[in-house]
Formats: sequence, C-alpha cells, structure tokens
Amino acid sequence: MNILLVLAILGSVMMLLRFIRARFTLHPELSRKIVHVTMGLVVLSFPWLFDRTWPVMVLVIAAVAFLLTIRWHPVLHAYLGPVLGAVPRQSYGEVYFPLGAAALFILARGDAALFCVPILILTLGDAVGALIGLRYGRARFRTDEGFKSAEGSLAFFLVAFLSTHVPLLLFTEVGRAESLLIGFVLGFLVMLAEAVAWRGLDNLFIPLGSFFLLDISRHLPASDLLLRVVMMLALTAFTLITARRTTLSHSAALSAAILGYLVWAIGGWQWLVAPMIAFGAFAELIRRGYNIRAAHDVQAVIRAMAGPMIFLSLAQALQRRELFYLFQLAMAGQLAHMLSSRLCVTGACAVWTGRLLLCALAAWGLMFAPYPWLAVTPSHLLLEMGFAAAITWLAVAVFSLVAAWWPTHGSRALWLREGAVAPLVACLGLIPLAVYYSR
Repeated sequence: MNILLVLAILGSVMMLLRFIRARFTLHPELSRKIVHVTMGLVVLSFPWLFDRTWPVMVLVIAAVAFLLTIRWHPVLHAYLGPVLGAVPRQSYGEVYFPLGAAALFILARGDAALFCVPILILTLGDAVGALIGLRYGRARFRTDEGFKSAEGSLAFFLVAFLSTHVPLLLFTEVGRAESLLIGFVLGFLVMLAEAVAWRGLDNLFIPLGSFFLLDISRHLPASDLLLRVVMMLALTAFTLITARRTTLSHSAALSAAILGYLVWAIGGWQWLVAPMIAFGAFAELIRRGYNIRAAHDVQAVIRAMAGPMIFLSLAQALQRRELFYLFQLAMAGQLAHMLSSRLCVTGACAVWTGRLLLCALAAWGLMFAPYPWLAVTPSHLLLEMGFAAAITWLAVAVFSLVAAWWPTHGSRALWLREGAVAPLVACLGLIPLAVYYSR
C-alpha cells in the first residue's frame, strides 16, 4: 500500500506540472526542482513507512523503470518529458536520485539521522542552490558542463549546514560544538561535490558521501573535527592557488581538493604525501611548458586517483596497512605516466629509450625517497624499494606502449588506459609483500 502511495504522489506531481506548463510559462529548472523536492520529502518518510528493505527496492525499481520509460518512450517523452528533460544539459539526475536513496536506506540500517540528514541536504540544498544561482547568480565559475555561480554554491552550503546541524542538535546526542563543526565539514564538502559533479551524479555523490562523512564524524571530539575543518580549507586553498598555472579546470581543482581530503581523513597524513608530490610535479610540468589545448577535467583527476584510492579503501576495510606500499606504487606509476606524456607531447615517445627510463627513475625517486620515513608498517625497505624501481619502469613502459597502440583521446578508452594501467602494474607489489610476510 505504501509503495502505491509513493508512486501515486510522484505521478500526480508530474501530471500537475505538465498541466501547469501547458498553461503558464514555467522555467525548466523550476519544474525539475519541484519534482526533486517532492521526491525528497516523500523519501524522508521511508524510515517510518518501511521497516524492511525489499519494499524500498521494489519501489526504486518501479520508479526507475517509470522514469526511464518517460525518457525513451516517444509518446510519454512528448507528454511528460518536458517536466524533467527540458534543461539544456544532459542529466540523469532523476534516475540517480532513487538509486542513491535506496543505497542510503540499506546503509543506514534503520538509523533515522544517518538516513534523513543526507536526504535533507540533497533535497533542499540542491534545489535552493540551483534556484538562487539561477535568479541571483553573478559571480560565475566554469565547470565541466558549463557555468555555476558562487551565490548558488553559497546558498547550497548554508542549507546543507543547517540540514546537518539542526537535526544533529535536536534529535541526537551530538554536542552543540560538534554539531556545528560537523555541519560545516559536511556543508563545505558536499558543496564542492555538487560543483564538480556531472550529468546529475550529484544525486549519488551527495547522499552517499554525506552518509559516510556523517557516520565517521559524529563520534569524533570537537578537537578532531576542528582539525578536519582546517585541513579541508587548507587543501582547497592549496589546490585552487596551485591549479591556476595548470591546465586543470576549476572543477578538476576542486575534485583534487576533495580527493586529497578523503585520502587524509581515511588514511592519515602519510597517505597524503604521495598525492601532494604528484600534484606539485604536475603543476611544475605545466609551468615549464607542458602545453595541452584542452583543460584536464574532473574525470582526468578521478582516473589518476582511482587506482590509489582502491588500495587505500582496501587497506582501511581489511585493516592491512601494508597496502600502503601498493598505494605508493600506483602513485609512482601515475607520476611516471605524467612525465612520459610530456615526452610524447614533445615528440619523444619511443618506448625503450633512456629518456623514458629517466622518467621512471624520477617518479620512483620522488615517491620512494621519503618512503622509509612514511612507511606505516614495519617492512623490508631494500626489498620493497628495489621492486618499486622495477615496477615503476614497467608501468611507464606499459603506459607508453598502450598510448602507441591506443592513441584515441577524449573517449571512454581513457578510463581503461589511464585509470587501469597503474593499479594493475602496482599489484605486482604483492610479490615482495608475500615474500616478506610469509617468513
């Protein structure tokens, strides 16, 4: 019965908006946000409407099927499509919304605060930020899908802050100072996530990211939360200032700040050193004349950090801190790729040359010179560093070979070419770990 009620509300709102659009001038963004807010407010009731997971899954499958039918069926698209799809950008946000809500419901496991705070942020923050930016946005900045406004982002931050602070203060045992700091951290980070998301993926990034941040932060003391605020602001300022002389877009710089914060928050300061070295080396390459016509976007940053983040996540989930070695190897492979790519731009991209060997040695040196100081577990340093030199050289050789065989740029192949080579080669680092830890 509750499933039918939720679907009836969604269908009724869309039919009502279709009726209003047929008789009055309604901005496409406004109609999308009305549906967005209505869905969000209904979803907020899920912890009280449903006490099991399967009704939510059935509801989500039905909602996604209905929304995709509107997108693909010619008759329904002509009738209801303008309610959701009349904005000029390509977006699948209406589909990602129920998927994100379902994942959140499963993760929250009946905890109303963990479920409702992320949904509030997504529902109210996204809508208010978009409408404020549309009406009052003057200070605009470029993203990978066009432009957004500082006014809209500030409105999003304020709503996200209040959507976190007020529920935590009134309905949980979190203290006043802690709820203020948690609200600031969540508000700032999800504001950055909303600014860098593309094709409606903020409807996934925001609820899931808010959930994990809230789950970790609500048990921390005020001193640790204050340190997180300082670190978050410092990393954002560093990446934005440094990226001004690179080919990184504004969105890419912000995504680098988010990923840097996540590396630090999950792993600790030792894990942040390698990404900072790679980012600084990238900025230095650009300053010295590495000339690329198109700016590197958010997806380029994610491709570079996808492999290392996998090893960091595994280290945290399995409590195997020795995977720090594979994390370093993946970062060394990505840095070697950046160095060798510069040679390819200047026309020197033969694989088996001394110049490419020099790139591998430079990447190995930058990443593993501080390794004895950074190692988070007791290790056999000579064995690991010796293997690291060979693996880094293999990584740059594989990168160069794949680039020669698969030269296409701007395609999905880049995800495999640039995102997969470094972590796959880094897995060879399991050999020295197995040799050492089997003793």
